[in-house]
Amino acid sequence: MTTHLAYFRLAKDYLECANLLSAASHSRQVELESDSPILATLAHAFELSVKAHLLEASLSLSEIERFGHNLEAAYRKLCELNRPQTESMKKAVATKWRKMIRSARDDHNSRLNKIGIFSTEGMREFGSLTNDEIGAGIPKLHDDIRWLSDRHNHRGSVFRYTKFGCDSRPHIRCVGLDIFTVERSILWATEALIVARA
Repeated sequence: MTTHLAYFRLAKDYLECANLLSAASHSRQVELESDSPILATLAHAFELSVKAHLLEASLSLSEIERFGHNLEAAYRKLCELNRPQTESMKKAVATKWRKMIRSARDDHNSRLNKIGIFSTEGMREFGSLTNDEIGAGIPKLHDDIRWLSDRHNHRGSVFRYTKFGCDSRPHIRCVGLDIFTVERSILWATEALIVARA
């Protein structure tokens, strides 16, 4: 088997594990003290899928090994070598965010309608968003990749070794949603990279 295919298969396995662990954690089927195991597994899935595409684009194994766990650097290289692929991936992630937020907005508006608020002005006063506002406010994939890369690359990964102190997490907070964006963005991005290869 060629090396890039082995990387794709391993990326798919890590993604499957991340999806199962995430679903079990969110449904409280598994009680985790932190989401570090999910994020570590997800970081490896994304790393392997990006590196698989880099290998397929004719980088050597020693060239991709130089990236280490620097997801952002590997992703930048993929953008340079395969812009159509990365643009397609970014579009897929943005579409999923747009769909999720519009659905939440529609549910939010429906609840407002049930209490007698129907006017556009009234709904906006209670936090409703237009499609343009949703489009302008969706999470930026590169920001989520940078966040994950900073932690995955840090001295063997802060997800594997306890690090004390303050940290910030990108969230989207609107129309009843309060979501840590990195987990979903990277899941969707990795899926798009793997599906592109299937």
